[in-house]
Amino acid sequence: MSRRDAMDEGRINAWLDGELSPEARAELDRAAQSDPRLAARLATDRALRDALREAFDPVLHEPVPARLLRAALPRPWSWWRRGVAAAACVILGAALGWQVAHLPGTAPGAGSRPVSIEAAAAHAVYLPEVRHPVEVDASQRTHLDAWLSKRLAHPMVSPDLGAFGLRLVGGRLLPDAGRPAAQYMYESADGERITVYARVEARAAAPTALRFDEDRGFQVIHWHDEDGMAYAVTGRLDRARMEQVARAVHEQM
Repeated sequence: MSRRDAMDEGRINAWLDGELSPEARAELDRAAQSDPRLAARLATDRALRDALREAFDPVLHEPVPARLLRAALPRPWSWWRRGVAAAACVILGAALGWQVAHLPGTAPGAGSRPVSIEAAAAHAVYLPEVRHPVEVDASQRTHLDAWLSKRLAHPMVSPDLGAFGLRLVGGRLLPDAGRPAAQYMYESADGERITVYARVEARAAAPTALRFDEDRGFQVIHWHDEDGMAYAVTGRLDRARMEQVARAVHEQM
């Protein structure tokens, strides 16, 4: 069994759910004995599965609350209520369509939000994580860069920000409007974190200078490169230091 076959998500999920044939399960177990990374992955996924079962299996056997049963019963609707509901759906759909089409910085048909918004959202999600802030840690920096380069189909290099007192924590792969995006996380000695976000734009965009925005209480400095990539540096450092860090990232990436 090749390493790629062994790390296949479908095969691992089937192994967890007990859906592999005895032969396939034994083959995967043998592969894990000679591959520490695969063994660690299986152990982690199995622990997570067991924790979820312990937490939520009892809920499956609880009786359905009476208020939910009552809410599920069909209610008679008069013709005018149906008409109002249909009209509301049409109006709401039209309004949502207009808003999406007119998002700031979004070209018609681009299918994604501005990189500054996506970067700030991802930063907000992973900033408070203590045990799992990244998917691949800094000890596997070479592998991390190679993996993200392959998934984005673009050379990726984790910037060296040591001159600013920021060490690489690691990185992860993220979805962005159906396309892959990359996030690198850095941390200072006092625990302040910044992230570097990168994605391939769905449509060609002209290169831009560094731009400053604020989103979700974070400072975001973002730009488009001449190679069709968009980048964003997000954090809560003072603006002058954020600009210095962003310029260093711009030069290195």
